[in-house]
Amino acid sequence: MKKRLISFLLILVLLLPTFAFGAGATINYDIDGERVTITVKGDNYKPVSIVIQDGSRKHYIDQKETDASGEAVFSTYLEQGKEYKITANIGGVKQTGTIVVEEDEQEEPKLPEKPEVAHIYIKGYKGVILPETEVTLRDGDTVLSITRRVLSSKGIDFKVRGGYVSSIDNQSEFDKGPNSGWMFSINGKFPNVGPDSVKVKSGDYIEWLYTTNLGKDIGNIYEEFGNEIIDNALELLDDKTATEKEIIDMVKDITSYIVNVTESVKKEGNLKTVLRDFKDVNKIFLKVLKRLETEDGIYSAVNNSLKLSEIAVKLLDLTDEKAMSDEIISAAKESIGITLAFGNKMSNETKLEKMIEDMLDASLQLDKKLLERQPDNIKPEQKFLAAVPLEDEGGLEINLPGILLNKASNRGITKLDLYSEILTVALPMDALNGTQKREGLKITAKRVDKKALSKTVQNQIPDGSVLIEITEAGKGQFEKPIEVGIPFAGTYNDETAVTVFLLDSSGEILPVGGIYDSTAKKARFFTTHFSTYFAKESAAEFEDTKDHWAKKEIGILAGKGIIRGKGEGVFEPDSNITRAEFVALMTRTLGYEENHLYPIPFADVTENDWYYSPISIAYKNGLVSGKSAKEFDPNGNITRQEMTKIIANILESKFWPQKNLEDLKKFQDFDEIAPWARESAALCLREKIFAGVREGVFAPQENATRAQAAAVLYRIYSLIF
Repeated sequence: MKKRLISFLLILVLLLPTFAFGAGATINYDIDGERVTITVKGDNYKPVSIVIQDGSRKHYIDQKETDASGEAVFSTYLEQGKEYKITANIGGVKQTGTIVVEEDEQEEPKLPEKPEVAHIYIKGYKGVILPETEVTLRDGDTVLSITRRVLSSKGIDFKVRGGYVSSIDNQSEFDKGPNSGWMFSINGKFPNVGPDSVKVKSGDYIEWLYTTNLGKDIGNIYEEFGNEIIDNALELLDDKTATEKEIIDMVKDITSYIVNVTESVKKEGNLKTVLRDFKDVNKIFLKVLKRLETEDGIYSAVNNSLKLSEIAVKLLDLTDEKAMSDEIISAAKESIGITLAFGNKMSNETKLEKMIEDMLDASLQLDKKLLERQPDNIKPEQKFLAAVPLEDEGGLEINLPGILLNKASNRGITKLDLYSEILTVALPMDALNGTQKREGLKITAKRVDKKALSKTVQNQIPDGSVLIEITEAGKGQFEKPIEVGIPFAGTYNDETAVTVFLLDSSGEILPVGGIYDSTAKKARFFTTHFSTYFAKESAAEFEDTKDHWAKKEIGILAGKGIIRGKGEGVFEPDSNITRAEFVALMTRTLGYEENHLYPIPFADVTENDWYYSPISIAYKNGLVSGKSAKEFDPNGNITRQEMTKIIANILESKFWPQKNLEDLKKFQDFDEIAPWARESAALCLREKIFAGVREGVFAPQENATRAQAAAVLYRIYSLIF
């Protein structure tokens, strides 16, 4: 039997005859063939956990507590002629070292007690599927290859996705809830890699078990080990006497833990467990955010938070399953948002600049992964993505310094996509005015108690409508509309009728449009400035649309404040609509304020005309053009092909690409469509915004009616969000 002191990889240790671990603790190991016994001796009743691994996988994970004599003993089997890394945590003090298991030359080689065989056992939630079965090994066998071979030979149905076993005997993952599925162990240990990465040797015992709670019910030691690390971190943060140094050390340790376990995941097998731990670590960083005060402490936390942001992106390569992907994306955004929040506490400009560069790198890597998953009909758009943590239950502050906006613009980012529980903001970079670009943005949002409002106003805000006040440090309006989302948990009969309302300083309530995102439970709308908002269902009725084919579209857009009637209860749905009227409807749909007067070249549109502002806004933003260089023809009826051109301009401004003409050529009047309108008409046809007026007839030069205009705007409204 050979006895050695653990050789931790520190120069200081190599110079000492014994190694003192923490407060006088020592670690020794004994080797007997392949059996290794590790003895920890230190203070009594101290928690001890160890992880033993080589370059490819973890071999042994366990946790105990020292006994009354101060000892904790661990025992496992390790292959001779190999070197292993051991990570030990004794009473909160962590260290890494090596174990070398040398070939025992004095002993005769051990003959296998059995021929080259392994054993496999499978139990699902319905009972035993495969009793213990002996399997003759083949060259290069892995847990997965053996599992496939045995199940196939027994005629047992199974499914494998991406190297991960998702179903056996028609008992599939998620059958018993979001945390259910198949996990495997080998010789009683649960590897942190997929079954195709674990080589099987003679005598190994493979066990497949169905778990309903990420492994807790089947004794997954890895699960318990991760819980211990996270629990210790939370306990430290709850300790008001904990020093900043202790917190910083904890941050480094827990970051190393999550980075190591994340990098060890090769397939989907352990992805759910790792993702759960990742989310817990994000919560820990939010608590750390409130505890650190010094510049050095904050910068250290920033660097570790950035590591989480970077490694989260790698997890997306391990799954194509949408629900899992969405969770990973959410966790990655949270890490970036936490980094941004730490940056708001930094004062050192050099360190802040470095942090921003690294944070943008992480966000762009995430955005790149998302672009790879975009439908083909959407043009790529580079975004800065972050989930911003709340300051408290009632509100938050989003601080975007000028240096961040400048660097984001230089890196080709076209939009800032910011998410929080009470506010989402999709902010195009070209919507920023000069002051905002130079000085940055500080957006605040807070819940408003409607009891503080007048009874008249209270009566107009139904239950479930959350009143949110949004401000932006007085730097003026945005250059163009931005997209905002606020919570809504009210009741409704028609989801498409949910509308956002603005409550101005005089107490007046005005509709500002919007759509309801039932998945995020948010009402989203366009605005060029901030105010106080809430959402509720809203639809209007007109006497002359009661039996009209476009009754719903007209009523919902009128309820959103986008279209208006011709008089009390009158809409005139079948009247023609002029070019000026359609442009005005379109600018309202996009959230533009009708109070801008930009220069335009058209002699037939003057500043005294009611339509000057919407035409000047649309012209400035490249959404409309004139009949000629000097003529707009505002009072002329708009044709269907002219309408398709304006709609296509809107979609292209929102990153929709043009479309080829093959589908459009099916119409018998294709040749009547003007060449300048054909690609636009094809795009509107593909997105089902326009159809033929009857079978085989597109009618490009036919005048559009007010009802047709309402239907077209109704169809594009959800698309442009």
